[in-house]
Amino acid sequence: VVPATTHAQFRAFQRLQHETESRRGQEADAAAASETIPEPGEGWREWELPWQWLLVAEREGVVEAGSGFGTCPGSTLDYRTNASSAAGKKSGANILLGWEGIRRGRERGFRRLNWGGATRFKRELGGAPIEVWCALGGGVVWAVPNRVSASWQRMRPQVAGWWRSMRPRSTSR
Repeated sequence: VVPATTHAQFRAFQRLQHETESRRGQEADAAAASETIPEPGEGWREWELPWQWLLVAEREGVVEAGSGFGTCPGSTLDYRTNASSAAGKKSGANILLGWEGIRRGRERGFRRLNWGGATRFKRELGGAPIEVWCALGGGVVWAVPNRVSASWQRMRPQVAGWWRSMRPRSTSR
């Protein structure tokens, strides 16, 4: 699993998105499938935007799956999209990408993940049930409350430690 940084990786992920839509019986967007290079920030070049983050799973130099995230520094990682080849799906690449998004997101300072939706995959992450919280969002109007909430989550361990240190200690006999 690597962060996608090249046009070739972005385009490979776009092809996987079309393949995934076809497997699900959805019609792919013909304009998005064209071989022309879109303007920066448009089409498959959306992953060049500073608030976008695309992780891809490669096997022998071929992109087999990808997961795309939107970012809000110091706060939330927003799981936006996922696609994989049939082989990538079968090998568990989607689960690996979800886990790596969580792990690497934490390393990058994100304390919350907007997992988005309630698909079976997102509720179980590889067979183990996980607790899902729906919080944050709302755009600019909710920016301050979301930052306060995220800050509180980061401060909880320190506050708990301080609170424990303030409690009277019992003497043992």
